[in-house]
Amino acid sequence: MNLVRPILRPFALLLAIAVCARRGNASTESEGCESIVHLELGKEGIISCALTVQFVAWAGRTEGTDTPQVIVTLDDLIKGGVGYSSGEYDVLPDGSLVVTRAGLHHEGLFDVTARTGDNQLYKGTVEVIIFARPTPTYPVINNGINMQNAVLDSGRKGTITCSMQNVRPAIVLEFATTNPRVNDVITFQNATMMKNNGDGTFDVSVRNNFEVKDRTIEELNLICRVSEDYYRNQLFPDVTMVTLKLPAATAIPIVSGCQEDGRSCLVSVTKDGDISCTARSPDPDVYLSWRVHEGNSKLSLTDNVQRTQYINANNSVGFVVTLKTHYNINSSDSTLLVVTCVLRGIDEEVLSSSGMTYLNYQHEAPRIYIDGCHIPNEHCRLVKPREGNLTCSVNRFNDQNLTLHWRIDSEDVVLRESRPVVSRNDGNTSISLTTSYYVADTAAIPPILISCVLTEQQIPKYTTTALLTFTGPPVIAIDGCFVPDGSCHLVKQRKGEITCSIHGIAYRNITLAWAPSSDAMKLGESDTAESKDEDSYSVSVTTPYYLTDDSLSTMTIGCIVTGLRRSEILETAVVTFAAPPILTIDGCFSPQHDCKIAKTRVGDYRAQSMGYQALMLTSRGVLDLGRIPLHYKVVRKSAKNELMAIMMYPSERLTI
Repeated sequence: MNLVRPILRPFALLLAIAVCARRGNASTESEGCESIVHLELGKEGIISCALTVQFVAWAGRTEGTDTPQVIVTLDDLIKGGVGYSSGEYDVLPDGSLVVTRAGLHHEGLFDVTARTGDNQLYKGTVEVIIFARPTPTYPVINNGINMQNAVLDSGRKGTITCSMQNVRPAIVLEFATTNPRVNDVITFQNATMMKNNGDGTFDVSVRNNFEVKDRTIEELNLICRVSEDYYRNQLFPDVTMVTLKLPAATAIPIVSGCQEDGRSCLVSVTKDGDISCTARSPDPDVYLSWRVHEGNSKLSLTDNVQRTQYINANNSVGFVVTLKTHYNINSSDSTLLVVTCVLRGIDEEVLSSSGMTYLNYQHEAPRIYIDGCHIPNEHCRLVKPREGNLTCSVNRFNDQNLTLHWRIDSEDVVLRESRPVVSRNDGNTSISLTTSYYVADTAAIPPILISCVLTEQQIPKYTTTALLTFTGPPVIAIDGCFVPDGSCHLVKQRKGEITCSIHGIAYRNITLAWAPSSDAMKLGESDTAESKDEDSYSVSVTTPYYLTDDSLSTMTIGCIVTGLRRSEILETAVVTFAAPPILTIDGCFSPQHDCKIAKTRVGDYRAQSMGYQALMLTSRGVLDLGRIPLHYKVVRKSAKNELMAIMMYPSERLTI
């Protein structure tokens, strides 16, 4: 048997179906497909059939079109069709159609044509309805009390709501009562509301204004349900039972945060704090106590303080009893806890009870800030100097056993040891951690990721991160020359000053020192200067020098920087010096011999030092020409009594 068959083109397929329709008869009643199918939105669904087929073809009339489009076929167990090829549909051996992921576009009519095992023709049409289950699956009372059996303390006149969210189709909710004489007991005024969420689902609700006419009734039972029988039976069978506790004639204790009408109420609370209850009584021999309802083991009540006060005001004579209690919620997640305040007599008799108080604790993640980041618990980017402080803080959270620490995966940045500062106020805790740091590498480094972690018993609970980009490394220059990967080349006089400077540092307590490569350079006392830019400092040292070796023309001098929280830094410069000074008398220069100059008996003599400033001569002394000892004496000329200098360079006498 040839297992590979060509897939029929849609036109040929429809033609074959038509031929079979003319030749075959209707199938027996034992075979067939469902006529109405409900598929849940976003999930796999099956249009079930019970057929013994040789051939079956499914065509869809969805998305507002009346023209059937063949989507999947099964011919002797060989599957085909565009829907099967795309993975949107599949077909089972009994002819059932599988929708792999039900969507809104699948809602509509599907036509099925099959040739059964006894060569009979079966044709049918199936209506597909897409539905979505609400969350939760049962109606919710008063927009927040998620209980299928809710007990509410109520007045005899009031409002109650019932709602379902993210449901499809747009069903209608209703309130019903189990009391037999409903019209004599309670009156209803229902108002239904619907919101289209835009994704095919709806939020539906019903608001009921009620009034209990029978004053003898102390309890009323209501049901919130889907009003349409078809949808209630087929899709949404869950109902919510509501018991309304009607007020009694005795005094009712009032819980802090609740209304004075004795109804049930919802109170938003922190993890721990104080809760109080107040009641009026004509008898002083009464007391208040709390009743914690079953299933509320996460709530602990301690430190009960009770006070009774006599009052006589506004035509009211009696006593006011107050109970103040400290509570703690032993939960790290949001929770809803239920308590009742009970007024009892001296013989433990229950005189009256408050409405059920729902303590609504919403746990919020602590908000962690890294200094400079304006959004808590968010990754941010910071530009920081190469040395400074980092601060992480977390404000107003309830857990007291938490602490902060830094986490950084880089050896280029060093964090000093620090301790967090903890403060507590009104049951809330705040922690601040300030840590000094410095960049240990002198070169530029890539951005570093740092995390501030809130831990509980060394277990990370919450984390916020920052990407730190550091300013460039300090710049060290000799006489303003800066070569990052080599030595500067300078041309200097044989006597003068030389300066080393460092720029872009975060502090001033550093030291600059010289390291010449030759003893022929003599250094004098240095002068240090400091300056400050917007976020950094500059330090420079200027030192006088002179050379003692006339033959020295080039040398290397180093500037050593210490105090940068790391090893010393050495910046070097290669210095080329000018030639030694040349002394001439009337242009004659002979360092090793006396000059021979012919002069008239009356005239001028000129002594010149080339490369230096003009000489100021006393009667006798030593010229300071680059620390070369040049002895001289001044004598008078015979004719006009003019002065002349007789020079010895350095030990030879220059004679005239």
